[in-house]
Amino acid sequence: MSQPPYAGPPHQWGPPPAPGAEPQHDKPVHKRLWFWPVVVVAALILIGAVVGASGGGTTTASSAAASAAPATVTATATVTATAPAPPAATVTVTAPAPAPVPAPAPAPAVGGSGGLSDNGWTASDVQVENTSFGLSVTARVTNTQTTSRTALFTLTIMSGGQRIGNVQGSAQDVEGGSTATVTFIGTDELPGDPSSYEYDFQVDMSY
Repeated sequence: MSQPPYAGPPHQWGPPPAPGAEPQHDKPVHKRLWFWPVVVVAALILIGAVVGASGGGTTTASSAAASAAPATVTATATVTATAPAPPAATVTVTAPAPAPVPAPAPAPAVGGSGGLSDNGWTASDVQVENTSFGLSVTARVTNTQTTSRTALFTLTIMSGGQRIGNVQGSAQDVEGGSTATVTFIGTDELPGDPSSYEYDFQVDMSY
């Protein structure tokens, strides 16, 4: 009795090989087209995981060392010294006392040893002033007689021996031995300094 032809192992799938053809054998895994790309991708993943774990450990260790290191604080103090202000100087200013106003010089006597005297009358303390109304001269006139009298007077004003003006005045009912203040009026404007004037006293009329 003859045997049927060999149909291959019972576990092989697919149609039986053609008559006269060589049987097909499976390729090794490392010769498959997909094997090496899978190996490369797996290797890259493994290397990345190892590097990440190593870097993370270093960072954690550095952070821990930095946290454990003692903190150093540098403080700079600035001290400003202020010198005390010097005491204020006290200056006392004493104003000079005002100069006393000199009293007017008495009128120089002219014409006679008795001074400004004529016909029982004497003039003294002559004061000269130029006013807007003209020349004003005042003098103290004394009745040297024992009875009351009235008189008219002329006072001649001179400077450097030259006549520079005349003024007239009067006194009424002056008691004997009494003195009256007489104002003499004139129209002349006198030049120069009145303190250098000289006077001649004349009684024009007395009764």
